[in-house]
Amino acid sequence: MRAGQRGRKIKAAGIWNFILIMVLLFASMGVTFLLFQRTSGQYQARLEESGDELAESVRSIMYTQVEYLEGLAECFSIYEDIHSREALDTLVRIDKKNRFTRMWLIKMDGRAISSERSVSDAGERGYPEQAARGESGIWEVQTDRVTGRHSVVLFAPTSYEGRVTGIVAGILKMDALLDVINVRSLGGKSCRAVFTDDREVLVSSTGCADVSVPDSRYSYSAAVGILDWNIMVSLPENVIMEEIRADLFLAVGMGLVYVLLCGGIMVNVFRDRSRLLSLKASQDSLTQLANRGAIEQIVGDMGEGGEYHAVLAIFDIDKFKQVNDTMGHSVGDILLKAVAELMRREFGDADCLCRMGGDEFGIFIRQVKDREILLQRMDGLRNKVGRLSLAGSLKCTVSIGLVFVAGSGELNTFDTIYQRADKAMYSSKKAGGNRVTVYGAEKESLREE
Repeated sequence: MRAGQRGRKIKAAGIWNFILIMVLLFASMGVTFLLFQRTSGQYQARLEESGDELAESVRSIMYTQVEYLEGLAECFSIYEDIHSREALDTLVRIDKKNRFTRMWLIKMDGRAISSERSVSDAGERGYPEQAARGESGIWEVQTDRVTGRHSVVLFAPTSYEGRVTGIVAGILKMDALLDVINVRSLGGKSCRAVFTDDREVLVSSTGCADVSVPDSRYSYSAAVGILDWNIMVSLPENVIMEEIRADLFLAVGMGLVYVLLCGGIMVNVFRDRSRLLSLKASQDSLTQLANRGAIEQIVGDMGEGGEYHAVLAIFDIDKFKQVNDTMGHSVGDILLKAVAELMRREFGDADCLCRMGGDEFGIFIRQVKDREILLQRMDGLRNKVGRLSLAGSLKCTVSIGLVFVAGSGELNTFDTIYQRADKAMYSSKKAGGNRVTVYGAEKESLREE
């Protein structure tokens, strides 16, 4: 009997263990399906955020071009006859230095002459009526019958002695928007496009040339606020489903492992979470470089004495506010990430690469073997930043300040070292920017192109 009772107890324990395993498995599957719903909502929120940023960037670029035409219109307002030889010569010179594929000078009766000196009649178009009221803007989209590519007409009125005398018009290819359309978002798997109310796609991201405007669950559309334009950001449904299937297999596998190694898993989870929190506390979320607190600690730990010869370099982007104001903060963030990537390539061996905050960055090297080689590397970083290009002709430069720190008797606190590097950086700025300034005991030396 006792043996039988023991056998029944063992059998009952086995059944309960089996039930526990099944409960955990089904619980894991249930959690996976809940994650599916949450993941879907998260993707939709990210689609909306990415779409709103894209709409703002498109508006910014288009209205920047309108403002450019308004500036040109003021230049042509010195001519009483905008079809005069001097005006046409000016148009030809200007046409070679902007993003428009063709420009026109149009009289109020509709007579038009292009930058290629071809003559046509624009009287039947509607924008002369708007120009007569002193208005400028974006008129219509045109489609090339051969290539199928789209362009848009922009215009601004000219005036002479208080009366509207003509119009400066330009044709801008929709491909000019590719700089913001092709910005990688949602892991680089999204398709982005500008389309009309009639669902005609005007321009789409590279690799999505055959994109159609979908009514997919994983897409977001919004009005741009220009003509009848809309923007769309979408994700293929199979991308979401692949992630969900991966989550399902992972949840089932983890359920089995949880039954066998519950304690070990919990220890690893808490340890990984602790590492992640520690990493986030010392890392800049946008560029993934170290943050100011991290470099303060590294430089502060340097202490006094010893045989080291260290350097702290700080720099910021010249006229960075102009980038944000004219092209949008999303483009500014792209520039910050690009500069951070250049830092990694050029100074990946440094003891600390840091984003101090805003557009200010820092580089700290504890052991400098050759000052001249280091200064050459700083010049190399400055030159490569200068070759970065944003949406056309806008170029980026940086002003760099360096301070060399010896290990013999200096007060090597972070604040002291930083203030010296900061002073050298602002000397670079005062000298016109795009240069490297070395902090010295009695004077500052400038390195420039």
